[in-house]
Amino acid sequence: MKKNIFKKYNYAGTLDLICKTKKSNELTLIDWKTSKAIYDNYIYQPMAYKVAYEEETGEKIKSMKIIRIPKNGANIEIRDVKWNTIHFKTFLGLVHQWNSNKLLEKEDKLITTYPKEK
Repeated sequence: MKKNIFKKYNYAGTLDLICKTKKSNELTLIDWKTSKAIYDNYIYQPMAYKVAYEEETGEKIKSMKIIRIPKNGANIEIRDVKWNTIHFKTFLGLVHQWNSNKLLEKEDKLITTYPKEK
């Protein structure tokens, strides 16, 4: 998959997989994970990818899943992710926070302390 850049909300990312179901021919977004668990905050990423993909292609994603493939050979875990506008707005808030932090890092480089250290 190629990197999706969503200028409207100022974020980018590379989604893992879009597939069509055999029975209904509907699109499903898959987000692969190899972590120790499927953590609650993982839901934000598929939300963002869904919006970016739909905006870029005009195609609607019907369902989203997070699939965890453990590194130790344990059982695969699958979590259905339901669309929720509140979760997407939370993601956008996190994007704004990240951008604000980057701006502060630049501004911190402009700070002069007195007396100047030798």
